Amino acid sequence: MAGSLRALPSTRVLSNPELLGHIFSASTLHATTVHARVCKAWFELAIEIIWREVPDLTCLLQLLSPLSVVDEVESREGPVKFYTFGGEVEENEWDRWDVYAKHIRKLVAQHEHALDDDIFEVLLPPSDMFCQNTLPNLQCLEWYTMSNSYPIFYSGKLIHLTLRLDPPCSLECVCEAISMIPRVNPHLESLTLRLAEQWTDADTELGHCSNNHNLEKNILEMLTSLKVLTQLSMPARFFTPKVTRHLTKLGNLTASKSLPIPDGD
Repeated sequence: MAGSLRALPSTRVLSNPELLGHIFSASTLHATTVHARVCKAWFELAIEIIWREVPDLTCLLQLLSPLSVVDEVESREGPVKFYTFGGEVEENEWDRWDVYAKHIRKLVAQHEHALDDDIFEVLLPPSDMFCQNTLPNLQCLEWYTMSNSYPIFYSGKLIHLTLRLDPPCSLECVCEAISMIPRVNPHLESLTLRLAEQWTDADTELGHCSNNHNLEKNILEMLTSLKVLTQLSMPARFFTPKVTRHLTKLGNLTASKSLPIPDGD
């Protein structure tokens, strides 16, 4: 009888990883989480799909410890909550992190969620800066909060980066964030730099790129260092005559886009 059951077509489907992968991909997120609890073989397939794209950074951080809000500030884009770990991160929690982190291909950090300094102390000790591969298979990162902090999720495989230049930053911080990009991720194939609404005011420190030699210089150096960049999107004010001329010298670049600024240029 057992041999007959194993021969049934439905049984063969339920034990075929490729077919199961297609089924799980077409399922709802809730259904896939149910599939993950059926057996060990299904767990591995379902977790690969569930964690392939993480739309909210806080979901990832809660693998280590529950989060608590330590502060909340108002911005033009709405309230911004600052999160920290609600308890001490135990050593065994990192084992659970490793199980899920290896599956993540895309991570999004929302602008309304910011990280308290305590989280940085846990995730990225100063001595490990740019050394640890926290998300070893991460390929796409969309970072809309605290622009200088995205390297905490360094990945040697990252090829697509969207980075919002955080409005509370000074011009010096913006320059630092731009210069950091090729140092952290020299193999980027596509890069999008965005400005939050606060930067669109005519009287902001950022002003026009052509009026800020250091900012223009950092953009030019960044473009020179990103050897395999094929797609680039930046705010209109970043496309100065010097930057535009330099783009024509980048042999791999196939597309560049000027992002509109609602209240500015």
